[in-house]
Formats: sequence, C-alpha cells, structure tokens
Amino acid sequence: MNRVGIVDTLTTITTSHFDYCEALIWIGTETGRVLSLLPPTLALHTSGYAANTAIRQLLTTDKGLIVLSDFSVSLRARHSLSPIWSISPSGSDSFLSMVISDSDVLISTTYGALLCVGLRSGTVLRSYGIADSQQPGYVAIKNLKGTLCCATAAGVIHFRDLRVQGARVVARMEAHSGLVGDMDVNQQGTSLATTGYSLKGSQMLPDLSLKLFDIRTPTYPKPSISATPPDSAPSFVRFGVGPGGKNMLGCQATGQVFSWDMSGVVSEGFQTDLDGYMIGIDYCSTGDYFSVTSSGGTVSLWTEKKDDSAQVNAYERESLTVDPLPEIIRVDDNSPLSLVGMPYYTSKLLSATWSPQLTFEVGQPPARIPKEVLADVKKSDFVGYARNPGIGSRRNQTQRSVLMETVRKAEDGPKFRSEQEREGLMSKGGKLIGRGGARDSPILEASSTFVNSSIPKPYRQVQIKYSKFGVEDFDFGFYNKTPYSGLETHIKNSYCNSMLQLLFFTIPLREVAKSHIGKICPKPNCLLCELGFLFRMLEDGKGANCQATNFLYAFGKVPQAGALGLFEHDVTIATGSSAGTDNSFSVMMHGFHRFILETISSEAGGGSDLLIGHPDQGNSTLVQQIMGLQVKNVSSCQGCKKEEGRDTVQFVVDVAFKLKSDEKIPVDSLLPKFGILLQDNLQKETSAKAWCSHCNKYQMMTQNKIVKNLPNYISLNLKMNLGDEVESLMEGRQDWIPMRIALVLHGKTLTVFELDKDAFSVDEYDGAEIAIYDLKSVISEVKNDSDSGKSHLVSHIYADEQSEWILFNDFSVQPITPVEVTQFSKWKLPVVLQYTRVDAASLIDLNKLAVKKSLESLMVKNPVINRRRDLAISYLPLKLSEFPLKKGFIVAIDAEFVSLQKEETEIRSDGSRSTILPSKLGLARVSVLRGEDGPLDGVPFIDDYIAIQDTIVDYLTEFSGINLGDLDPSCSTRPLVPLKVAYQKLRYLVDIGCIFVGHGLKKDFRTINIIVPPEQIIDTVDIFFIKERQRKLSLRFLSWSLLNKDIQQTTHDSVEDARAALQLYKKYLSLVEDGVFEEVLEDIYKEGRRVNFTVTGNK
Repeated sequence: MNRVGIVDTLTTITTSHFDYCEALIWIGTETGRVLSLLPPTLALHTSGYAANTAIRQLLTTDKGLIVLSDFSVSLRARHSLSPIWSISPSGSDSFLSMVISDSDVLISTTYGALLCVGLRSGTVLRSYGIADSQQPGYVAIKNLKGTLCCATAAGVIHFRDLRVQGARVVARMEAHSGLVGDMDVNQQGTSLATTGYSLKGSQMLPDLSLKLFDIRTPTYPKPSISATPPDSAPSFVRFGVGPGGKNMLGCQATGQVFSWDMSGVVSEGFQTDLDGYMIGIDYCSTGDYFSVTSSGGTVSLWTEKKDDSAQVNAYERESLTVDPLPEIIRVDDNSPLSLVGMPYYTSKLLSATWSPQLTFEVGQPPARIPKEVLADVKKSDFVGYARNPGIGSRRNQTQRSVLMETVRKAEDGPKFRSEQEREGLMSKGGKLIGRGGARDSPILEASSTFVNSSIPKPYRQVQIKYSKFGVEDFDFGFYNKTPYSGLETHIKNSYCNSMLQLLFFTIPLREVAKSHIGKICPKPNCLLCELGFLFRMLEDGKGANCQATNFLYAFGKVPQAGALGLFEHDVTIATGSSAGTDNSFSVMMHGFHRFILETISSEAGGGSDLLIGHPDQGNSTLVQQIMGLQVKNVSSCQGCKKEEGRDTVQFVVDVAFKLKSDEKIPVDSLLPKFGILLQDNLQKETSAKAWCSHCNKYQMMTQNKIVKNLPNYISLNLKMNLGDEVESLMEGRQDWIPMRIALVLHGKTLTVFELDKDAFSVDEYDGAEIAIYDLKSVISEVKNDSDSGKSHLVSHIYADEQSEWILFNDFSVQPITPVEVTQFSKWKLPVVLQYTRVDAASLIDLNKLAVKKSLESLMVKNPVINRRRDLAISYLPLKLSEFPLKKGFIVAIDAEFVSLQKEETEIRSDGSRSTILPSKLGLARVSVLRGEDGPLDGVPFIDDYIAIQDTIVDYLTEFSGINLGDLDPSCSTRPLVPLKVAYQKLRYLVDIGCIFVGHGLKKDFRTINIIVPPEQIIDTVDIFFIKERQRKLSLRFLSWSLLNKDIQQTTHDSVEDARAALQLYKKYLSLVEDGVFEEVLEDIYKEGRRVNFTVTGNK
C-alpha cells in the first residue's frame, strides 16, 4: 500500500464517507463541522457546519449529502452545504444510524424506532417499531437488497425484511456478548463480518478475532466455514470492493492494517502511523482508495496503484469549483493608463503616508535651455527647434525634476549593470557622450514604495527589476557585501528562502545533504538531493546571488505539501486563508518547517551512528540523530489509572500562547517568561475523552509528553496569538527571547533556565542531565506598513564567530547587531527559533558521513529512461581507464534550452517598455566534450536530453535545435535522462575541479542553476572582447573569422557549439604563444564592422 495523501483537520473526526457520485471524501467532526476533500492530494473542497453536535454518519446520493447527528438528520447541497430539508427526533429521543433504501432513508433512534424518510420530501413516511423492547436502537445498519442487517448495542444482529408489513425481524443471531464495534457486508450480499466486545466476568474486553457469517439465506444465518486470522484483535473490518474485491481488511485501533482472503491466508500488513487512535476506515466504490481517520484529526489516503489511474468512482461527475475572485488591481506610479484609465501622477497622492514636514513640491520652474542648444536654434514662425548636441538628454522627454531626484535618492536602489558600464564610458576627454545614467523610463525613477516607511531599510521587501537585458542586468551585489550568498525571489514558494538559509547554517544537516548527493539516489523527486545541490551552490557562491529554483520546483511536485497548504495561493485547511492574507506566511512557514525535516529524515535514512557515546541509536535516521527530540507519550486513564506509553521522535516543538485579557493585570505583564512557556510546551499535558480498553468504556484520558534525553538542536514554531495587544506586548522588547538557555533533565522532570536572567548553578543538580543552548537562528515575519495584507519573512542567523549575526532578507544580506535579533515590534514578529547545543560539535561525528560510493558509474553508464532500439547515441561515455579525472581536466560545454513561460512586458504611458517577468527557460540538452589533447580530443562524453514534464510553450528550435517530440519519453529517439541525473553529472565535474570551456557560459550556468567557481571557467565570449568596443562577438562570427568554419547554418547544435568554443580557445593559446593575439583581435573587429558582424559565406 502507498499513502498518497494526508491532511490534518485540527479537530476530532467522528466519521468519514466516500462520495458515490463525485471524486470526494466527506469528513464529519465532533463539533458538527463537515469537510469534503479532493483525492489524492486531499485538498480542501467544501467546509461548513451542518449540526450543533457531533456528526455520527454521512451518506451521499445524487441529490446531495445526508448528515446524521444526535438531534438532526438533513439533506444538504454538496457544494454549499445549505440544507434542502432537515428533521429532528421527538422528545428526548436521538438518532443513532441510517441507511439508504431505494428513494428513502431509514433512520434508527435511541428508543428503538426505525423511521422511513423520503429523500425528496424530507418527511417521515412510516415508522417501524423495535423488535425487542429490551433491546436499544441499532448502532449500524446495512442494506442487503430488501433485507436490513441491523446491529444492536447489545451485540445482537437482526435481519428485517422490508418486503413484509412492519419490516418484521426474520432472523436473529448473537454476534458478540457485548458491543458491536464495526460491521460490513460483501458486495455479493453473501457474507457478514463483525468486530466487537464480549463480557468476561464483569469486564468488557475486545474479541481477539472478528466474526464471519454466511448470510446467503438471511432467514437462516450461520457462522461461515471460511477462516479468519486468529488473535488479530481488529476494531474495524471492510470487505474489498470492485472487480478484485475478494480480500478483506482488518484494522486495529493502534493503526495496524492486515488483509486476508476467504481461505484465511493473511498477507503482510502495514502500519499507518496514526496521530492517536484509529476512528474508522472506508473504501471508495471502485476499491482503488481507502481512507483512515484518527483521533488526532488526520485523514490519510491509501492505494495499491502505482500510477495516476486510481479513481474514486467508475463513472463520476466533475466536482463544482468556486470561481476565483477577480484580481485586485493595485495602482502605483508604474501602472499604465490602460489598466484602469485613471490620470497619471508623478508625485505622491494624498492617500500616501504624509511626510513629517507636511510639505509638497509644487510649481517647478522650467529647466534652463543650455547655451549649446540656443546657439543652434532655428525658427519657423514662432516655434524654435535645434539639433540635439548630445548633452545627456533624450528627445521629447522633460528634464528630471527635483522631485524625481529626491525620490530616486530616497529609494536608493541600484542601477542596472548596463547603465553602470555606460556611465563608466561617459566621460572621455572631459566631454560627455551619450545620455549617461538615465533610466529607460522616467516613470521608473519616480517610483518609491517605502520613502516614508516606518520599517528600517534592511527589513523592507526587496524586488528584482528587469531591463531589456533580462535578470542578468540586475545588480545583486548592491544588496550584499558579505561572503554569504542570498536567494532570489522571483520563484513560486520563495517564502521558503529564510528556512533554507537556516538549514544551510545547521552544519551537521548540511553535511548530511552533501553526503547524500555523493551517491546515486534512485528517487526522482528527492528533496534531500536538491538541498544538497543548493547547499553546494551556497558554499561556492561566496556572496554571489543564488536561486533555489530546482529545490522549489521539486517541492512544488510533492502532493503531500500541497495537501498541507504549503504552496503559495493554495488555501490551507487549518486557517482558511491563502497566501497574501494576514499571517499566512507565518502559518505556512510553521508547516514547511515540520514538513521539510520529516521528509529529509525519511529520505536520508540511517546506516551510520553519528552520536558519540550513544550506543542505543538503533534504527534512528541520520536526521533524527542530529535534530530529533526523543519523547515518550504516556496516556493514562483517569478511571482505572492504567498507563500506556509510546516512544516518538519530534523535530519541531510548537510554543503556543493565547492571550487572555484581564483588566486587573497590566498589559505588559500578560506575556509569560519565555523559559516558562518553553518548559510547559516541552512537557505538555492534555486531556481528552477516549476509549479505555481496561475500563471497557470511554474515559477521560490524560496524555503527558516526557522528554527522554536532551537534543542537539531545539527547533521551535512560535504560535503567538496576541490579538490586538501585539503592539503593546512586543513593541521594542529585546529581552523576552533569551540568547542562552539551560535545560536540566532530572528523571522525568525538565526545567528551563534563562541564563541571563535566572540564577543557575550546575552543582545544585547532581546526577541530572544538563545542556546549555545558544540562540542560533530566528525567522521573523515583517508586515509591510504600506499594505497590511502583505508580509514577508526574514532570517537572523549566527554565521560564525568572525561575522556573528547576519540578516538574510532574500537576496539582501548584511551584518546586524545582536540587539536586533531579539528586538520585536508591531511590524516584526518571531515565527521560528532554533537553539543549538554549545557542545554539539563534540557530540556528533561527521567523519562517518564519508562517501563510500563513487559517482564514476553514473558517468560510465548513462541511466536513460527511454530505452529503445532506434535510440540515437551521439557520444562516447568515459571509460574506466580515463578515471580518475585529474583536477584541471579541460572539458567543453554547451547547453540548449526551451521556453516554459513567455516573457511578460508592459508598455508605459511614455512609450517605454518594462519587463514584468522574464521568460522562464528549462534545460533541454547539455553536451560536454573532452578537451585534453589526444585521440579523443573534442569527442563528447555527455550528450543528454532532458525529459521535461512541464508544458513547453516554445521549443526555440531555431536557437536550440530541439524539435517537437525530442523531450517526450514515449516517442523520442534521443537519450532522455531526468534533470537530476544531468545536474548530478555536472556537479561531479565541478567538484573534481574540471575547467569548463564555452561561449556565454554565465547565462547557461545561471539557467542550469549551478555555480561554477570563476577559476574553473574559460569563456571565449570574454577572451575575444575589447571592452572599449562594447560589442561582444558571436560564436558563429568568431568561428567563421578565425577557424574558417560556418557553423549554425540552420539551427544550433550543442555538440557543434561546444567543439567550436574549444577550438577557439586552443586558437587563442596559439595566438598568445606567437604574441599576435591583440593584433588579430583588432583585425577581427575591423572585419566585423566591414561585414556588419555577419557571416557572408566562405571567407
């Protein structure tokens, strides 16, 4: 069985049901709330309250959803949950169960009545009395094509014939001497299975095996001769459905599931890993899915199918979806007039924040006309005109006003790289040439979102601006002068950037990820692999901007993350909010924090004992050893005092606090000390009503969490529900979160001390386990004061003793003081904290992570995914005799790309163009050639085509040579590999120190999303370039001019282009050796000007 979806409803579930008409699973809760989820991701579809008490049962018909609670039965519309009809019991009676029979619904009551209600009218058509006055009502009913199979709370099964008057009982049998726990009938109507309890003395104990009955003759039911699993103690049972539904499922309350056929052969079971106890299970009509609900509020979906062919119903209609809300048009100084047709303003509107001086610039005098222009004026009638002498101004554009200059300085943003290069060439011989540093549009210069913002500049949200040269023209270095790389923001789900930085600076976790990518991982969408690749980029970046494109792409393909509401613009079940609403990013970060640690823990696996002095590590994963908090959850019955314990490993501790207002207490005293709050949440005690197997009834159960040993890292999710008092409680506070804490574990008692406030002495705790922790990282939510509905996340991280604290605001990185780390206000609130043990480095042996398997096999045998006889192999893989590749091994590389998303541009009111979002390119082919002199010089050893699953909007065939079908595994004759395989090969070549030769490699490596150290790059576009000429030469022109070869005649070919770049590099070495390189390069530029830098046939 494979679990394909799981979601937490954050409430106690009472029942579940698969819809018979649409692909939905319905959930009822103890608060009367009804949810519908969409398989397989279990995304929320419908939510609302249908009753004032707990939901007992849910059924579906083509008319809608039937909801049964203690005091109401109602038929409700599927998509709005609005009631079509509703009935209530008479007097003090209540409802127990129901079943559909043709066009009616039969409902059992506590006092023994069986009501027949019409589905259309919602009125009681007739009432059947109980058969035995001593028996209570029916707790479960099944319909056997005219015969009802009814289970009483006393363990007796009644068979009632609806075809006779009064639906009298035609047969009875005692299934259990106690309660009937669960009951099911196979789809042929020949077998009945029950689970339940039996009286043994004065105690009610669960039966160790289920009961199976032959009901082919309903008037004479008898025990079946088919075998059942002995001593399995099931709480729930279901017959298989669908064409292959011959097996039965039995489920224990602890979450163990096992199946067997009618001959009694038990197949291997599996554990569902419940959060609490199992509440129930249900099969869909096709048998492709079955669901498991738990007392902890989780719903998990399971299937045996390994592809996307699983269906809820064989024939189902499409579920209605809510029309998306119209996009809110935000108007600022950059918005075009055509957007809403409003007037254009170059100054701030009155609705903007007032300046402290309450002054405005008005009535600017006209700019003086330069003397050079006046000296050349010619007049026609009363209009004067003159030639532009080239003094730095554009035609038909007004001069920049004082207001524009003021705003530009207030914004203090970087100029594009192309602008900086032009301004560096402006002054020549004391004269100004060109228009200097003027922007492409004067409108852009007038834009400033945060001129009067109360948020300090380092914390303001940063955005990438695009010129006509693309994102490569943006000056990221303006925002980062540190040796630590930031992460870009123009990618979906980039809210994860702050957590990715936190994980990167968790050194043991970084080493685990790097060790993982040193071996071949068979999982195609492995988040730990992508983390390892990202961490290597951040190491190699050394302050250069990086992008988490590959990781976020893989993260976006995980259905479990979507079901948990961790994607931007996805509605979350927990809050009912979406990305962009208040506090949504903090809630999403809490979920991502827990999800990423649990996911990479399962992907990393075990195999090494990293903890020194802990021989009992057992089957713990590597991440559990590093980041896990071992706790024991103890459940004790308040009636019989019986205790049951279960050992678990937690990665994240929720530190929750809800403000309770009290007029007698000052507002600033309502927030408790952080140490007390952490201590209470580390050893949390909760109470809930649950079934006690010892008492044989529902009792109040107390659950205690006991810490078994002190962890290396403490990861905290701060859930501070402070309401309207947040400003009074957090404004200017810099002492609430301590920089250093101590944890003392004495037996089962855990105590937390704030070392800068509390008196603490090690000598007082003889025999106790003591650990000191320093604050390592803080992720905070910054709420933009310009728009209360928007926020973003930043991280404060203690990098090392030399740099100390660093603020990571996406790609804006700068050092900060320790005071800023724990200082909060109404616009900056803590979301995630991480404390690290001061002696953690001496407790974890990272040397055991040394890679034992080499990636040489990946370079020798290419794992092609479309193996076929007519596969066109155009490369010769590396031979074992060529290994090991020495450092400095020269390779030639070129890559081709396809367009996955078109560029978005707008035309402003002044006629200038602005790039809103650049085109998104995806790697389609990468070729790597041998570059060392010898018989294999120029022979490719990598020529991989990438299997792209996303929609390709343009193959760019003229520039890439990629045609329709080349990247489709079902029909392509090219050697296709997953993107991760191609990336891992390049990562291997970078790590062993290969020298990459190519033309225009900077853009290629950026699109591939890999950082190669500058000393390992030889780019022919920079070699054959004269800076004063400003023009860079194309590969085709250089090959035609220097090598007498006409390449790229029809389309581009990456092998041909890489070979041409390699030959140009060797030609360069030859020219330098002869001492004529500069002379030849001048001749190339002269020849280029003569032919307009185009290839004109044979030279």
